[in-house]
Amino acid sequence: MRAFIVAMAIAGPLLGAGMAAHAASLQACEQTVEYTVQPPGADVPETLRGFSGVWIGKMDTGLCIATIVNSISPDGSAQITYVNGSMGGQYPVKAGNRKITAKIVGGKLTTSGSNVSTDYTLRGTNELVFSYVHKTAGRSMGLLKRQ
Repeated sequence: MRAFIVAMAIAGPLLGAGMAAHAASLQACEQTVEYTVQPPGADVPETLRGFSGVWIGKMDTGLCIATIVNSISPDGSAQITYVNGSMGGQYPVKAGNRKITAKIVGGKLTTSGSNVSTDYTLRGTNELVFSYVHKTAGRSMGLLKRQ
């Protein structure tokens, strides 16, 4: 099953409209998350397609993170699932996941909320550099790898 997920994550963005969405489950960051990735259609610009798929990594704080880019529209809007593990310390974090609407502009996938903003920047075809800014906890960086 893992080989299928990896194959779809890599081939899906390249094959476009001919590919069907696939459902799978991800075991990462202390949890199992059910998800679907819809490969970008032929109408999605090449500059956006590379973000599609499953990405796992760690923050500079040691926090486990994963991001699933579930779908990308031609206008750059994207649906993602953000997954994080737990961590103690001054700003404790509970393991969890949530679906978020994002936007890809100028080579960055971004999200923003009342307390948090994030940026993902592709580095090559298999790495995402992740920047997280929280209005109280400050800024953290991370690196995610394509699965």
